[in-house]
Amino acid sequence: MVYQKILYGVVALVIGIVIIYGSQAVYLYLNQSRYVYFPTREITANPSNIGLLYEDVTIKTSDEINLSSWYVLAEKPRRVMLFFHGNGSNISGRLDLIKIFYELRLSTFKRNL
Repeated sequence: MVYQKILYGVVALVIGIVIIYGSQAVYLYLNQSRYVYFPTREITANPSNIGLLYEDVTIKTSDEINLSSWYVLAEKPRRVMLFFHGNGSNISGRLDLIKIFYELRLSTFKRNL
């Protein structure tokens, strides 16, 4: 009798763990895009905030999507760099890198994804 109670307790614990694990797996699956790509839409800064002149460039794709970009022209540029900011921020992030590229005399074309 005692063994039966212990067995039921263990089975109930295992079932509880499986239910918790399964519900977490379903939640993560349904919300995975929030964890992969999480930029905000608000532009909080631009190259003029760090003392650089820039040009806003909008590119319209063949499927009618407007892509926002900045073009920062370096003084006596050696090259032009196409810079994708990644999934951790929007176009206003990574201004520190644009400043470094500018100091290296690399003009920067930065696309907002």
